[in-house]
Order: sequence, then C-alpha cells, then structure tokens
Amino acid sequence: MKKIVLSFFAIMITMVFVTVAVHAYSTSSFESDEFDVLLGSFGTWEVSRARGAETYLFNAVTGYRIESAWSFNENGELVEIDLIQHAEDLNYSNRLNAELMYSSEFAALNPHMANAGENYRFFQTRMSSPLGVAVHVSAEFRGPVTITHTSGVSSAESFSAVAGTNAQRNAVADGANFVWARTSTSQSITTGSWSVPSGSIGRIWFTPRYNQTDGQLHLYLRNVRYRSLGTAWGRSPRQVGGFTDGVFELRTRNG
Repeated sequence: MKKIVLSFFAIMITMVFVTVAVHAYSTSSFESDEFDVLLGSFGTWEVSRARGAETYLFNAVTGYRIESAWSFNENGELVEIDLIQHAEDLNYSNRLNAELMYSSEFAALNPHMANAGENYRFFQTRMSSPLGVAVHVSAEFRGPVTITHTSGVSSAESFSAVAGTNAQRNAVADGANFVWARTSTSQSITTGSWSVPSGSIGRIWFTPRYNQTDGQLHLYLRNVRYRSLGTAWGRSPRQVGGFTDGVFELRTRNG
C-alpha cells in the first residue's frame, strides 16, 4: 500500500512539473496563433534587386518599398545605410515589438500601489537598441519628383504594463544602465535629395531608435526585498547630437 501511495504522489509531481515546463516554454517562445497574427501584421522586409542592379527592400504585407535609408552620425552628417543590414534590423525590431505587445497582455491590469515604507528597485538583465514604429515626416508625392524637406517628430519613453505607476517607472528608469531621456525630437531636414521614381508614390518616413532595458522589478519593504513583481521593460528615445537617433527612409508604393 505504501508503494502505491508513493507512486501516486510521484506521478502527480511529475505531471505538475511537466505542466509548468510546457506553459513556461510556450510563453517565453511566444508560440500561439494570436502572436503569429500580431507578428504577421508587421510583415517581413525582403531584399530585392528585381529592378535593375539597385537593391531595395519590399514588404508584401504593406506593399511598400524602401528605396534608400539614411541616418545622422555623431558629427551631424546624414549618411546612407546598407539596406541589407537595415532589413535585418527592421525584422529583428519588429519581432521584439510584437513580443513586447503580446507579453503586455498577460501583465497585471491593476498594478501594485506602494504603501508606507515600500519602494521599488529595478535590476537590468538585458539592454538593446531596437527600432520603434515608423512615422511619415514628409508629404506624399507622385514621381518623378525629388523630396528635399522633412519635419521633426517627437518620441517618448514607454514601459511594460508591469511598471504601471510613476514610482515603478521611475525605478525602471533609475535602474537602466544608460542615460534616460523622457522625450526627444528628431532632426528636421531641409537639404535632402530623395528621388521618387516615375510610376511610384513616395514619402519620407522616420523610424526612431530606442535604448531598451529589460529586467526584474522588485518591491522592497524598509529596504528589505519583499517580493518580485516580475519581468519589466522600459524604452527611452536614444539620442545623437541632441536629437532622436533613428533612420530616415524613402518608402514608395505603386502609383
């Protein structure tokens, strides 16, 4: 009888561990139909050379082509970016953006509010510099035409749902291993030279780059760790020369 009881408990413990392991794997790997749909909405930027010898990027979901990409360096010079590398950067960032959007759905909707004697501390475990979501910074033109002007746009900090209060967000910002910027504005361009080819409609887009911190947010009671609130992340606009770092792109579509 003792062997039967022990065997029963052994089976139950094994089932619990298997269930937990499968749940953790599916969550961390973002394997679900909902995530696939979310990720698919970003599309994939593919490298193409179909039109002559020049390389361009194409996104079948949005129907846009990226004809060229540029970014300001530390000397304030606008330099062209390799499109093959830019495609890798965009696709990596899009997946990261989708993961953050998807994981936020599982965060607490009612964040913990600190009581007397409580405070938060954030411990960074990973830092990255992903691109955000592109916004257009010029009017749309039908080619053939050359676009010369862009406007500046603002980018702001953002946080995961776990860091839902000002005190928690301040803890994430203070715990990040980089200089935090609450907001930032991109540089406007008045001497550009982006050519929209004949038969296409195009405009200039700007994709801001962020410094992102991922880590663990802990609740402390009288300077003693009380409990973990889970994984949290925060993003701060990355700056170069006092302006938002990022990529200017000439995006076109069939006209």
